Amino acid sequence: MAIRLEDLLASFRRHLRAAAKAPRTIELYSQSVRYFGRWLADRGRPATLDELTRHAISA
Repeated sequence: MAIRLEDLLASFRRHLRAAAKAPRTIELYSQSVRYFGRWLADRGRPATLDELTRHAISA
């Protein structure tokens, strides 16, 4: 089963809060994850953990 980026985002946000990151930093990082997920979807690729490859990110 593929893990969706959307599902990982809540965990990532908890990690950032635990690391005492500023609220604005958490929001900006979260926004970047959502933008990347949309970028993948716009190109017909699933927004899943296995799409976090060097090729996908550098493209």
